[in-house]
Amino acid sequence: MKSVSRLLGAFLSVLCAPVVPLLQATDLVGPAATWRYLEGRTEASTPDAAAWTRGGFNDQGWKSAAGPFYYGKPFTGTELADMRGNYTGIYLRKTFSVADANVVGSLTLHVLSDDGFVAWINGKEVARFNVPEGVLAHTATALPALDEPVPTQDVDVAEPWKVLVSGENVIAIQALNSSLSDSSDFALFATVTAAEDTTAPRVVDLSPPAGSTVDELLEIGRAHV
Repeated sequence: MKSVSRLLGAFLSVLCAPVVPLLQATDLVGPAATWRYLEGRTEASTPDAAAWTRGGFNDQGWKSAAGPFYYGKPFTGTELADMRGNYTGIYLRKTFSVADANVVGSLTLHVLSDDGFVAWINGKEVARFNVPEGVLAHTATALPALDEPVPTQDVDVAEPWKVLVSGENVIAIQALNSSLSDSSDFALFATVTAAEDTTAPRVVDLSPPAGSTVDELLEIGRAHV
């Protein structure tokens, strides 16, 4: 029994030194990605206004095109030539796959938005820029337009392993203009990158020290990095 206790005692507490993660970045949603999108003439989903932000929503009736989505800009992508005077925003959805959500160390949204947007991943809001708080109707507008050029918003999602799932995920974006008729331009261009944390924990101390004995083993806990 003493020999068993000696072996187990060495693993009762493992302290790991902080290390700089080794991150291998990859595009989950690249710049050439094709999105499903709906012009904001009606709500994206009813009666559940948030259904369209989650996985499993049927968006087959939406249009399909690549970004950026724009008008009044010198871009190449999907021009919304009829947007001005007809609708203030668009809804977008894009699915992407993650092999193992538990090893994702960082998740970043890169969004160029003129004038504002809200973004969700798997139904959880992860970013909001230059728009009012709360649920935004299809007739909503962004806050007043910012000086141009509007900078790209790089949003790091906290604890991405709690937002993502292993397998299919979905990012949803509601992009808004600041005015129905008085805005000379509009733009939405989004990408998503992630990085896997491949750093192995480094043991710097054992408590009790190796070779120690314990009189009674109450519990073996999982070590945390």
